[in-house]
Amino acid sequence: SIKRLDIGWINGEVEIIYHPEDTIVFSEDGLTENDDHLAMHHWVDGDTLRIRFAESGEWKLRNVEKSLTIHLPEEHWLDEIEVDTASADVVAHGLKAKKADVDTVSGNIDVVDAEIDDSFSADTTSGAISLMFAESLKELELDTVSGEICVTATELYEFDIDSTGGGVKVSAETALISGEINTVSGSVELILPETAEFTAEMNTVSGQ
Repeated sequence: SIKRLDIGWINGEVEIIYHPEDTIVFSEDGLTENDDHLAMHHWVDGDTLRIRFAESGEWKLRNVEKSLTIHLPEEHWLDEIEVDTASADVVAHGLKAKKADVDTVSGNIDVVDAEIDDSFSADTTSGAISLMFAESLKELELDTVSGEICVTATELYEFDIDSTGGGVKVSAETALISGEINTVSGSVELILPETAEFTAEMNTVSGQ
């Protein structure tokens, strides 16, 4: 009955993977006896599973890093996945959802073999973004300041990528339909089919 996944994490790593079981299983690792007050907090809100780094209240973090691992059923498609972290990396294998939104401050975002029906968005300050989509994607929106961006897709209909100093690399098996890439000092590389026909407008300050 779970249709949405909402994760809020701080330090460490968030990993989303799939298994053949018909249940959602999640666990954390890295908690010590002195950090029991920072045990993860989770609850079901309607059709949404919400997972947090710890319960609300005053925290004494002391550089606590915890890893969160979530196993989802292989055949289970979610309507929406939302992940927010501070410095925790986000790793996802075979993500299946209509819509996904991943935001970090300094954490890296690494998504492999994703199947997203509608839209995927990611926002980070200094973390790198690496995405590979196994199926066609209707809408992609990425924003970073200094992190590198690398996107591989079979088919990409519409995209908007913004970067200040990070480089941008986009590779698509079929011709891109419509897209915009903005960068100040980062380089931009597009890898397209030999038969691709398109119109491009490119502007840069100090990038290549």
